[in-house]
Amino acid sequence: MTRLRWAALAAVATLALTPPASAQPTGRPGGGNLDTLMAQMDRDGDGAISRSEMDDAQAERFASLDSDADGRVSETEFTEAVKERGRGRAGDRMAQRFARIDGDGDGYATAAEFAEAGAAQFARLDGDGDGLVTADEFRAMARRFLEQRGG
Repeated sequence: MTRLRWAALAAVATLALTPPASAQPTGRPGGGNLDTLMAQMDRDGDGAISRSEMDDAQAERFASLDSDADGRVSETEFTEAVKERGRGRAGDRMAQRFARIDGDGDGYATAAEFAEAGAAQFARLDGDGDGLVTADEFRAMARRFLEQRGG
């Protein structure tokens, strides 16, 4: 189950980039970190994450990553933030994640690029297309992620 939890966090990395340390895997059965991540993003407490809740969380994450407050996140800012949160294997994997966000390839992710990447990720997470992402949908994406990686 621990691998599933890590995969769930990796699957939503382009959406919320990196979850805070409190959403890290706990080693507890039942998806403890996934439940924490869901609770942090599910602001109305209805057990699902709406697109607006995801957008709000994403905007906050973008602001926290933009360490020099210039309205864009460099690959360095991204990588350093990931390392600081104890999530990072800086290198190719982080560079690939950043490249998926940096739509025009200029080395900086703008709020618009961040939002676009988030919208695409939300659509992939929302398995039934109802406009809400449930914990079950997170887990399903994590399973697909693991299967793709051969896990």
